[in-house]
Amino acid sequence: MRKFEERGNCIRAEAKALVYQYEQASDLCQPGRESLRLSPIFRACGFDWGEHEKATSSSQQYWVVAIMREKARLSASLCLVRGGSSEERFAF
Repeated sequence: MRKFEERGNCIRAEAKALVYQYEQASDLCQPGRESLRLSPIFRACGFDWGEHEKATSSSQQYWVVAIMREKARLSASLCLVRGGSSEERFAF
């Protein structure tokens, strides 16, 4: 059963990397820009499985919400360790 957990961890890591790469490539995700809502990121990264009963597209977006919260948590931790400003911490 450990192999399934390891595979899940790999999938999560790949999903985070995909979102980070998308943010780097998108002009709207750069510091000083207006920012981008999560739903376009979610769809652009291929996480939308379409509309299904009790699993609508909007409820599937929690993947990206979790990734962004993880990113903010890690950024805040790094910022505290490095002594950076809040602008550095939350700049996407």
